[in-house]
Amino acid sequence: MGIYKPICYRELPTSVILSAKREESKQILPQNACYQIADILSNTKRLEAIGIYRDEKLYPKIAFKTGTSYDHKDAWTIAYNPEYTIGVWVGNFSGDSSNALVGIEAATPIAVRIFDWLYINKTTPWYQKPIVILSEAKDLDIAIARKRSNPSLPKVISPASGCEYFITNMSKESQQLPLMGNTSSGYIYWFIDGKFYGKINSTEKLFWPMEKGSHQITCSDIYGQSSTVRIIVR
Repeated sequence: MGIYKPICYRELPTSVILSAKREESKQILPQNACYQIADILSNTKRLEAIGIYRDEKLYPKIAFKTGTSYDHKDAWTIAYNPEYTIGVWVGNFSGDSSNALVGIEAATPIAVRIFDWLYINKTTPWYQKPIVILSEAKDLDIAIARKRSNPSLPKVISPASGCEYFITNMSKESQQLPLMGNTSSGYIYWFIDGKFYGKINSTEKLFWPMEKGSHQITCSDIYGQSSTVRIIVR
């Protein structure tokens, strides 16, 4: 492992709580999504930037997410594996800022050391890869194959590019612009000025309450192909 370069820490009184009531766990996200997030967050390349080089055959595999607050007032890291979740916060109790308070530089090395201590001469567990991910990989291969055999782009039918629309004194409900598109992929994803607006079946309409100004309207299919029109609302 590389050399740690921690900032100066002041020893403070500590306490251990052993009798805390443990609530029953509840799964919130799908298993396959949790696995993929943990797998991404376990990438050790991020640690090499601060001089920590880890061989997973020697050191415990962990997933970790770092954070640095605005103006460097504090730094934190949440690290976990199937057995433990460790949260590390580093900062000044006075709330003073410090350039040393960067999550991956100040808090992450502490979390890593704690995990290394927990798994001295102990086998490191990791999450089992869900079968769902394997089936999704096959679905992705099918989607890519379909894209290659059907390169046509989705098309915006309404509104037409370059058109001008006018807002009157009528109710907002009666001045909604219908969004219609054509695609062979089944679903259309609509974006207004780069922001996701809604998902509909290609045979349906989606209504957008107009706002004054120049707007960019994009429709995208499940393969990531898209087409864009530009309109003006006065």
